[in-house]
Amino acid sequence: MGRFSTSWSLMKSSWGVLRQDKELLWMPVLSFLASLVAVMSIAGVGLVVTPDTLTGAGELDAVGIALAAAAYILLAFVAVYFHAATVAAAWERLEGGDPTVGSALRAANGRLGKLFAWSLVVATVNVVLQAMRNADNRFGRIAASLVGGAWNLATYFVVPVLMFTDAGVGGGLKGSLRTFRDRWGETLVGHVGVGFAVGVLTLLYVLATGLLAFGLFTAFGTPGLVVGLVVLVAGVIVLSLVGTVLSAVYKTALYRYATRGDSGSTAFDAQTLAGAAY
Repeated sequence: MGRFSTSWSLMKSSWGVLRQDKELLWMPVLSFLASLVAVMSIAGVGLVVTPDTLTGAGELDAVGIALAAAAYILLAFVAVYFHAATVAAAWERLEGGDPTVGSALRAANGRLGKLFAWSLVVATVNVVLQAMRNADNRFGRIAASLVGGAWNLATYFVVPVLMFTDAGVGGGLKGSLRTFRDRWGETLVGHVGVGFAVGVLTLLYVLATGLLAFGLFTAFGTPGLVVGLVVLVAGVIVLSLVGTVLSAVYKTALYRYATRGDSGSTAFDAQTLAGAAY
């Protein structure tokens, strides 16, 4: 089986897991809500402590810098935490269990210290990459894109390593690099492929619902247009949630096979997973 067809089969199997555990869709929803609360909390503290965090030169003062750093860390932690919970739920299904939102969150809570430590690393790297992107030269922006892409691939398996081994952040990085090196083809294709597939579906959906909205507007005026736009936005949100969860399930299945050599007790086929090997 070719590498791209193998990846497509793995993505279909990921969809099979999601169909069994639709509650996994709550993870990105909870992540968004927690991120919103974090941002509002930081903004609230800023308004109370110092209403004007900008200096006369339009730069952040010490308090503003501290609040911005806290925001970066909190948002990174929220993303890492709920991603870890999704990975834990997928692993539980691969083990033959029946994951719930509660069991996924409990699994993430069991690795809370390591996840927070990793979120500090993620936040720091994000700040550095953002500074490179904001540099007033094309080289900095190009370098940020290259470094950011390499970083995302090199750290692709860090969360599964932290969740399912005793390794700390340093060991997680080493384990992720080792797994990526062994399975780099499937990692790359899966990392890009899931997003591409969801992107294509989203584009087709937007085109279809755009035509629907135009038809409703022609037939019913503004109320029809509003209905059409609501359907469009709701569908795009759902597709985004599905894509996020599918990526996490794909990653978990590939990590499991790379480290344990079995496909688990789901629709994942061992021979298909074996296609990830060189």
